[in-house]
Amino acid sequence: MLLKILLNTSVILTVCLCHPVLANTKTNTFSDNGNSTVSDVAAGLMWQKLDDDVPRLYANAVDYCNGLILAGKSDWRLPSIKELSSIVDYRINSPSINTSIYPGTNLSPYWSITNRASSSNSAWVVLFENGRVTSSSKVGGVESPDVFVRCVRSVD
Repeated sequence: MLLKILLNTSVILTVCLCHPVLANTKTNTFSDNGNSTVSDVAAGLMWQKLDDDVPRLYANAVDYCNGLILAGKSDWRLPSIKELSSIVDYRINSPSINTSIYPGTNLSPYWSITNRASSSNSAWVVLFENGRVTSSSKVGGVESPDVFVRCVRSVD
């Protein structure tokens, strides 16, 4: 949708409201630590570089991250939807993530810890095929396929 704003009698500003999320422009703040982790210097987060390519139901995803020991750290957790969305690169598709930093990312959804406000039985997920944020049932079922996991931790 294009929005035209009249600034004065001779200048019209046209703004595109085509996508509610701006392109991730901070890809240069990611640093490969060389130990299967990636640091986001700007956000103060450390990410699991490679997910284990195992889809999980929500409870199993939480348990997996909470039990993960990686790079000598044991305080891994499932990311919030804000954190998970921060690694999306909306300038690219299939996958919509920098694959030199996060190789092997699935196009399927990845869990966040953030519950959907209208239903505590659903959590927000990011589909890395196109960066779309949607929700998935935490209790499983036919309408809720298993979802992948990329764990995060806050940097000390």
